[in-house]
Amino acid sequence: MIGGAKIYYHRMKKGLTQNELSNGICSISYLSKIENDSIQSNPETLKLLCKRLDINFEDNQNLNSELKKQLLDVYTLIKQREIIQIKNKMEEIKLKVKDVEDPTINSLYKLINARYYLLVKDYKKAKHYLEKVENLTKFFSDELKYFFNSFSGLYCYLSGDYKSSLRFYQEAKQISQAMHRYEPEFIYQLSILYSKLGRNTKSIITAYEALAAFDKNANYERSVDCHILLGIGYNRIGDDQSAELYLSKALKASRYLPNNDYIQSIAYHNLGLVNSNRGKSIEAIINYKKSIENNLHIQTTYMLAKEYYIIENHTQSYNWLNKGLSYVENIEDSYSFKLWILKYEIDKNESSKEYQELLTKAVSYFEEKEDYLNLRECYEKLGHYYSEKFMYKNSSIYYLKANNLKLFS
Repeated sequence: MIGGAKIYYHRMKKGLTQNELSNGICSISYLSKIENDSIQSNPETLKLLCKRLDINFEDNQNLNSELKKQLLDVYTLIKQREIIQIKNKMEEIKLKVKDVEDPTINSLYKLINARYYLLVKDYKKAKHYLEKVENLTKFFSDELKYFFNSFSGLYCYLSGDYKSSLRFYQEAKQISQAMHRYEPEFIYQLSILYSKLGRNTKSIITAYEALAAFDKNANYERSVDCHILLGIGYNRIGDDQSAELYLSKALKASRYLPNNDYIQSIAYHNLGLVNSNRGKSIEAIINYKKSIENNLHIQTTYMLAKEYYIIENHTQSYNWLNKGLSYVENIEDSYSFKLWILKYEIDKNESSKEYQELLTKAVSYFEEKEDYLNLRECYEKLGHYYSEKFMYKNSSIYYLKANNLKLFS
């Protein structure tokens, strides 16, 4: 016999109100109890409701079980990034699921589609599928709730909405703990989010957690990703030796992986950051250039411009700065602000009103994005700006804000 979730699902699908569906069959309050599975409904009533909805009274449990298994198999392939196999299997499932009336299978199908489109970076389609199931979440099993929150968190992360991402991930984590479900990919993604939010200690802890699981499953490609994340985290908390150790491990291991250019690019970039923090500009530049050889990143372009500025090689600094500005032309994002701030500093215009206005605008942007790493740097620059203007009250406000963010991380 069908459940109340199926009645609700198909009523919403047809755009019927509770009054329109229940009219002449049962009371609205009785229908509401059926949809919420709070009563054991009369089979005759259910049959009449199904007839009005043009759906079968009996579920095809065998087909539903088979489709669920196939969809979960696709989810495993998604985690393994097997694009071609995923496409083939989803085409097969699409034909079978077309006539399925079970809301659980339909919702799972949409959620797996959302996760697939996140993998291939088609965020518009991913959002479309997530929105299609959003109003059904109150009827979801814990497993579907976990998928919905996990995938929504990933969508928000990839869209740059880290605040919403954290909210979804925290909900997904609570559900997974209650289910005793443990997915290292999810823990790894949570570690990346903590890193983006500047919560470096939490990022390191969760990266170790994910690393242990990936090593246990012999998933060495993802283990390398964790080594890089640990290198980033340790560098940010000032443990440059541990940072260098994990980044060097990542580089060494990446030699045995296919298509390793991107991994090596990220590792060299972060080794450059380690050298930058040590004040070793020449070593930093060497690593940044190795990163550029493997993959061109706006982040590395910015750091090369900054490092050449530090050693007063203004010709090279302008060269890399102009390359960076050409990438972010007519774009307002983190690196457009960072590059323009650096340009004012290279031009020795840090005392100008325009520089202060740029920093203030950047602060608003980074506050909205909850980008605490860049926000702290802008607070410090504004603190210095006001100090040079003898506006010590304003200066102390921004230095205090910067210090609070250091404690927060």
